[in-house]
Amino acid sequence: MALDDASKSKIMDKVKAKFDGATIQMTEKIDESILGGFIVKIGDKQIDASVASQLTNLKSILLN
Repeated sequence: MALDDASKSKIMDKVKAKFDGATIQMTEKIDESILGGFIVKIGDKQIDASVASQLTNLKSILLN
């Protein structure tokens, strides 16, 4: 589901702080495969805060 305005604002503030207040444009895309959370892509960098990613990491830890 779409992010609420407060969540969008928090994400934008953190991204701006990371990139010294640069002008940021947000494009929102809903991807049901990530199960929840969000993925931020900036140029060639990616911040994956999705539930699917966290479950994959947990599975890897438990199986090794």
